[in-house]
Amino acid sequence: MDKQKMERAKDIEYLLSNLDRMEYWSRNKNTDHLLENGLYHLCRGDKEFSGKLHQLLSDTKQRLQKEFDEL
Repeated sequence: MDKQKMERAKDIEYLLSNLDRMEYWSRNKNTDHLLENGLYHLCRGDKEFSGKLHQLLSDTKQRLQKEFDEL
């Protein structure tokens, strides 16, 4: 394994451990700052995750705006 692949493997290992913690944090109260930090690192380390998260946020905003406008 070359150096670049080894670094990527380390990054992925870190992101996977972050995901395990975030799954727990998302189900518990008083952990919002931990969840924020985890999301930040995932967005920085995984471009696909970042893109999907931004799309989810955009879709949610549009859905809520539509619901608000209908009220």
